[in-house]
Amino acid sequence: MVMTLLLRQKSAGAEQALLVREERAHALGRLQQVVLSLATEERQFVELYYAGGASLAEMAERLAVSTRTLVRLHGRVRRKLARRLAELGVDSAPPDSTDAPAR
Repeated sequence: MVMTLLLRQKSAGAEQALLVREERAHALGRLQQVVLSLATEERQFVELYYAGGASLAEMAERLAVSTRTLVRLHGRVRRKLARRLAELGVDSAPPDSTDAPAR
């Protein structure tokens, strides 16, 4: 009896993990689609800041713009990503154990 319950729990846990992975893959695919649709400047910001891990100060120097300009660009990019992802039915992605801590 106990063994049957443990096996059911393990199976349910495996199914849940699979669903979470599938949901995350779907959300990441949509995110990639939306990022590719951004204007060049916005896409470059996403690549440097989120994918590359550059700080705003590093980016300002590299792109020869002020950090204030990047702060405004960051806000615009975040709003645009959120709006477009919501239009595609993506409100959030399940966390991944390899996610980096928030900045």
